[in-house]
Amino acid sequence: MTEENTTQVKASKGPVIIAIFALLIAIVAVGAAAYLWMQQQSLRADTKEQMADQAISIADYGSRINMLTKQDVEILNQTQTISGDAGKLTERVTGLAHEVASITGLNRVDWQVSHAEHLIRAAHQRLVLTSDVEGAHALLDAADKVVGDIKEIGTINVRRAFAKNLNDLSVASRVDIEGIFVKLDALQQQITELSVPNLGFEAGKAEIKETEEDADFNEKVSTAVANLFSVVTAQYDIQQLDEPVKPLLSTDQRVYLKQNLALLVEQAQLAAIRGHSGVYHRLLAQAEEWVRGHFNLDTPIAQSTLASFKQLSAIELNPEIPDISQSMRALKVFSEAWDKEKEIRQASVGKELVEAGVIEAPAVQEDAPEAVTNEPAEVEPVKEAPISAEAEELAP
Repeated sequence: MTEENTTQVKASKGPVIIAIFALLIAIVAVGAAAYLWMQQQSLRADTKEQMADQAISIADYGSRINMLTKQDVEILNQTQTISGDAGKLTERVTGLAHEVASITGLNRVDWQVSHAEHLIRAAHQRLVLTSDVEGAHALLDAADKVVGDIKEIGTINVRRAFAKNLNDLSVASRVDIEGIFVKLDALQQQITELSVPNLGFEAGKAEIKETEEDADFNEKVSTAVANLFSVVTAQYDIQQLDEPVKPLLSTDQRVYLKQNLALLVEQAQLAAIRGHSGVYHRLLAQAEEWVRGHFNLDTPIAQSTLASFKQLSAIELNPEIPDISQSMRALKVFSEAWDKEKEIRQASVGKELVEAGVIEAPAVQEDAPEAVTNEPAEVEPVKEAPISAEAEELAP
């Protein structure tokens, strides 16, 4: 075979080899494409299956949420029912506690405290309004006896305060207003019996001198003139001009004078009742001055009247009033402490009734929800399965 033929054979085999190689490459590409298509279909099937599973899971979560919501509503209704029963039971326990309290004496202590407070307030009003120390002492002593009947430990401080205020009232100056009123009333009766000096004038006794027998004419004349002057001057009453002139009263003026004196005494009585010390002493002084200036002071009635005026004028209507507020404060403190103690005892009585089986204790549900609403509970979002990058590229 010549060289030319060999060259032709080689030239003809080259395209065939290229064609075969291209065919192999095409077959490999088709196989790869088929493989990738199969993988894509498999991934699509897996994705659809996962999505179906997720939809089923979401439906399950929804049903569970509805079921939990219904359970919450039922629990709320049960809680409200239990709360109502517990409220009724509490009212029943409270009623029984009050009944037991009335039996055991708790209400009696309340009444005694209230009674003692009323007596102390009345005593304080007596002191402030009328300065009646005696009446205030009696009222405070009655309050002390009422508190003494309370068999509680806390009353010792109240009794101590009462004892101090009672001592203060005992040593305080006491004004007997009723006694003053009665004495002034009796003084009015004495004033009507006072006598006024008579209007008639009685000449004094003249001093007559006797003439001696051996006296001369001049001595006899002088003695006669002196006797005449003594007789004349005895017919007159000589008064010094530097002293105030005492007027002579008529019969009507005497009656008016006694009526005015009685009016002064009545005004003094009113001033004594109201506690006006200045007005009281001024009226008595004026009445005493009128008695001394216009009535006969030589009679026993006049002397007794002046002594009564002096005795009544020495009385002080407004002595220092003791303070009894310490007893009021002590009783107030005990009252507040007793209210707390009473609540503790009533609660203890209710507990004893429950333990004794007289009443049932309220049922308490553990782990009860604080608040239940109709809104669906929050659900944790479902995590999606990871998808490969190849599936994302092949996905439509």
